Amino acid sequence: MKSRTHLARVAVTAVLVFAMGCRSYFLADEPSDAGGGNAEVGAADASVTAKARRIYVYGGSPDGVTLPEEPMAHYAEILPDGLLGPWRAAPKPPTSMIWHSSAQGRDFIALLSGIARPHGGNLKIFVGSVADGAVTSFVTSPDLFPNPIHHGASLIRGDVLYVMGGQIGDDKPPTADVWRSAITATTFAPPVRVTPLPAPVARMAMAEGAGSVFLVGGTDQNNANTTSILRARFQVDGSLSTFEAQTPLPSGRRYLAAAVHRSSLLVVGGQAVEEIDNVLTCPIDASGNVAPCVETTALPEPRSRHRAVIHDGRLYVVGGRTKSGGKDVLVGDLNDEGGIVGWRNTSPLPTSAIYTTLLLL
Repeated sequence: MKSRTHLARVAVTAVLVFAMGCRSYFLADEPSDAGGGNAEVGAADASVTAKARRIYVYGGSPDGVTLPEEPMAHYAEILPDGLLGPWRAAPKPPTSMIWHSSAQGRDFIALLSGIARPHGGNLKIFVGSVADGAVTSFVTSPDLFPNPIHHGASLIRGDVLYVMGGQIGDDKPPTADVWRSAITATTFAPPVRVTPLPAPVARMAMAEGAGSVFLVGGTDQNNANTTSILRARFQVDGSLSTFEAQTPLPSGRRYLAAAVHRSSLLVVGGQAVEEIDNVLTCPIDASGNVAPCVETTALPEPRSRHRAVIHDGRLYVVGGRTKSGGKDVLVGDLNDEGGIVGWRNTSPLPTSAIYTTLLLL
């Protein structure tokens, strides 16, 4: 007969394997606007611990106009209580950037578009390799895009990069262009135009989740604030469907942030005439369509030109322009319906970061 000690060891091993398997399931299936998952770790089993997730901030400037001499590149680890640890220096991209977008692949990130030193309008992609949840180094593509794209949006699905909307240079009206390009950590294919958006848009927010990508708010071809919400579905092969109009926002706004929590689209701040503190929760039905939005707990102060990401039932709002300077970082605790229960302050950025980009690794 086997000893009690041996049986106990077998039982503990089975529990650990089951717990780790469950954690892998949640990591793969929890929706997030940054492509990351939700790490669930049982407090009763201290021997099973998850590596801390990191929030990376790339690009931007203290005033939103002047390109810094050195690129902004910081990261902070998410602590068990949902707050952030101190911000630390991250590997820098080759140049400073503003008005750009970012996207996250399986083992790399991409920073693209906007303006960059030394030439202004940026036609390249700066690709950062990711190993063990950390950005390691960057490589630079050749010029790929025929025109600069300012205030657009981008995402990576599989090994395909999509770039949506934006302005084709300074003082130009928004475009409805959607670009598609095959990309890996070391290879870049020339982008090609695919089915355009229903209407031109720039200065919008983008969020991924519930099997879809959403473009929210922004400015139209007349540079007026728009109430539009556009949705495209992720197809079985990883491609995007055409974008379709959804129930619009109650009022127009630009320079906002958005994220998806479970079956809710959150719309955070932005600019109407001036910055606003309004936060909306927009239910997503079983078919993936967006229902009318309702207000939830407002930001502590008006904010625009910021970014937001969701992890483990918490909304992180980083960067942007506020009257207090924009270095503060907020954590909003969420309920299951996507409402904000309350806000907490966490580790402030080392410097104000207007028009930055945010990545959850």
